[in-house]
Amino acid sequence: MAAFFMFILELLLLIILVYLTHEAGHALAIALMGAGRLKGVVFNLTGVGLRWEQSDFTAWKLLIVALAGPAANILAGLMAILAGLPVVFTVCQFVFGLVNLVFAWVPAADGAKVLHYFKTSKK
Repeated sequence: MAAFFMFILELLLLIILVYLTHEAGHALAIALMGAGRLKGVVFNLTGVGLRWEQSDFTAWKLLIVALAGPAANILAGLMAILAGLPVVFTVCQFVFGLVNLVFAWVPAADGAKVLHYFKTSKK
């Protein structure tokens, strides 16, 4: 029974770390792009998100911010491979980053934001 609880605890910590990596990518992009000011972190049933006040933003800055979360997960997965971390950490980082891009039909997913950018940008 103790092993089961330890497994659940490790799984929860892994999920939290993956989410934090993802949101840190967004936060870093917001800061570097000067796209706004962070106001807080939101935890809800659909996951974790950043609340931020957009300022001096353009469509391409929002595109970079949207791509930064999945990119952080993929980069963390690559660094985990190089560091020899457990495979489960690497897989979770890659899967979360890629799924967040691929599920473009989920409005909160970064893939939906990227798709919206390409649909509305002028050619």
